[in-house]
Amino acid sequence: MNADPAHGKQRIGALLRSAHFQYALFFARPRSPAERYRRMAAVSAKQIRQVARRVLQPERMAAVVVGSVTPGLSSRVERILRESFR
Repeated sequence: MNADPAHGKQRIGALLRSAHFQYALFFARPRSPAERYRRMAAVSAKQIRQVARRVLQPERMAAVVVGSVTPGLSSRVERILRESFR
């Protein structure tokens, strides 16, 4: 065990930076990984699509391609993105 106070502060700092811990600390009781998994597994693909259709706005979307972009690749990416929102 490390008795150095600086080490303890680093560990506490890392824990406080955890988004899950911060949410639980201020808004709700902490949930176990098993409970979080059960809650996520209860969401259907249909429910996710419904929320995505409400939240995601294709007309405001931007795509980033890293590397060489040929006209053919550009067309394929554009087609894939358009088809994703049907």
